[in-house]
Amino acid sequence: MKKKIIYTVLLVILIVGGYIGWQVFGPTVAARENKYFYIKTGSTYDEVKTALLEKHIIKGSFFFDRIAKQTKYNNNVKAGRYEIKSGMSIFSLVRMLRSGSQAPVKLVINKLRTKEDLAQKIAANFECDSLSVIDFLNNKDSLEKSSPPLKLTAEWQPYTIDLSDADTNSVIGAFSWVATAKGNPNGLTFYLEGICFTK
Repeated sequence: MKKKIIYTVLLVILIVGGYIGWQVFGPTVAARENKYFYIKTGSTYDEVKTALLEKHIIKGSFFFDRIAKQTKYNNNVKAGRYEIKSGMSIFSLVRMLRSGSQAPVKLVINKLRTKEDLAQKIAANFECDSLSVIDFLNNKDSLEKSSPPLKLTAEWQPYTIDLSDADTNSVIGAFSWVATAKGNPNGLTFYLEGICFTK
């Protein structure tokens, strides 16, 4: 009789353990048709969880909550575009969201005639709206601060670009350079050191 009870308890433990293991590590995540899940900047953990449930990516929140709290994802939500793959486990899903392993966004620009067309194209693929893109494109302080053409020599020499009257609150790319084949018919190799921004 005691052996039967022991075997029964062990069987129940195995079944429960198998069920939990399947729910956590099994392929229980459903991929959407477009397979991408978007988290907006400023989203809370509850908003992310609700979106996953509404889009039927996860069937329930019990195990998702447990793993999220264990990995501290509930306090570390990261915005972005995440690829949901068929056969993913809840554990893999939470780990991907927790680490911020986002899928890259490919922006293909062709047949655009105006800044408005470009703004609409960017707004359709990124979180910003077309109006903010237009504002940035029209912001001369952010786009037109540059040095005159420079003739580089073999000697180290500092160069300074005056930003005293520039609005630096909306800078996306703070440094870039351009070299042309016409100006460098034999090719070009140059070195940069100590790029800094001071007020």
